[in-house]
Amino acid sequence: MKRYGYRPHKKKSRLPFTVPKYVGTVCLAVILALIAGAFVSGMFNKTAAKDDDTQSGADTSDGAQGGDSGETQGDDKSEGFGGLIISLADISDVAKIKEEMENTGADAVIIDFKNDAGKFNFPAPKAGKIVSGGLAADALSVDNIEPLQQAGIKVGARISCFKDDFAAESKLGAQLKEKNGEIWSDAAKKYWLNPYLEETKNYLSAVIEDAVSAGFDFIVFDNISFPQSGKTENIDFGEDAPDKSAEILSCVTAFCEVIGGRAGAYLILPEISFTEPEKAAEIGQRTDFSDYPCPVLRINRNIAAEYILGE
Repeated sequence: MKRYGYRPHKKKSRLPFTVPKYVGTVCLAVILALIAGAFVSGMFNKTAAKDDDTQSGADTSDGAQGGDSGETQGDDKSEGFGGLIISLADISDVAKIKEEMENTGADAVIIDFKNDAGKFNFPAPKAGKIVSGGLAADALSVDNIEPLQQAGIKVGARISCFKDDFAAESKLGAQLKEKNGEIWSDAAKKYWLNPYLEETKNYLSAVIEDAVSAGFDFIVFDNISFPQSGKTENIDFGEDAPDKSAEILSCVTAFCEVIGGRAGAYLILPEISFTEPEKAAEIGQRTDFSDYPCPVLRINRNIAAEYILGE
């Protein structure tokens, strides 16, 4: 709103000549008129100033709210992500889970759908048609996640992708092999699937479809890299194997397409991707996390049960 104010008047100087008396009367009338006009103008000015101050106060209030909003946004968990890892034994104790989530500041819970051994904690019918017998002895029905979701808790399905003892030893024929033809194992004597093979991609796509169909709110891809421990120089990738980083990116992109927006998707990268990015390419990891079609997570080593968003 436009503000109105006074223009300062210059002090009158004494004239070097005389004027008729009636001129004084006229001048007095003019002065009185000016005073009256100034009074009215002053009242208008005060009202305008008050309006402006009110508007200014509203703007300041908005600005303060914006500042508070900015501070809140800075603390907003949307800038990070905490997922409390729970076991099959704890899944039914909703009260305990909610308490632990509050204590750790977690936004959701994460539970193994397919573990590092390649076993399933929940039914996986599509994957079972490709590699049968993978259901764990203590597997649960997907109905077990419904009480958590009804309590307003988001439930994520962790999938160990290429690290998979069970499928590697199956008739799938997608395991990593040594140059002598023997099955390759890492330093912990664990087997891995070969990311380059279509059999691997088809199998994992079926696993992901099963997890999405089971009703999980989001999928967490873990062990989605080439192995980094053991005698990796003995692995036979063939003479014309594509770039490892490009291959992993291709796999992640394909897996996200399987989800198709029906659930969220997160990607866990090995710690080396954050601590030694110059070596990340050796296991197929890209140094620019924005290349991936889903957010990147890392394990918080200080709180073993929490995942946080990687920078």
